[in-house]
Amino acid sequence: GALEPGDSKQGTTVQGRFNSPKDVDSYSVPLANNIAVNGSSEFSNQAFYIRVYDSRKRLLKSSDEAFSMNFPRGRYTVLISPCDEDGLCYQGVTSYTVSFQ
Repeated sequence: GALEPGDSKQGTTVQGRFNSPKDVDSYSVPLANNIAVNGSSEFSNQAFYIRVYDSRKRLLKSSDEAFSMNFPRGRYTVLISPCDEDGLCYQGVTSYTVSFQ
């Protein structure tokens, strides 16, 4: 979906707020080679899911913790949500930061 107020992308970092318990924020991110993906929330653990899809809309990775992957150069869709693709959700998380480095 479109970015809501409070959601932003600065270079290799995206950050925002979940406007509802099932909010899904979508970002288009250019990635290449080995990338470390790290997320943080207001909790001590990540407490949300990062889902990475390729240009053919295939789910490459869904994780609620930091991960590294080797990406063929291209543009990827990154979905950030309290819920995973199966509807399992974290409760109470409202803000996030994710970095791609």
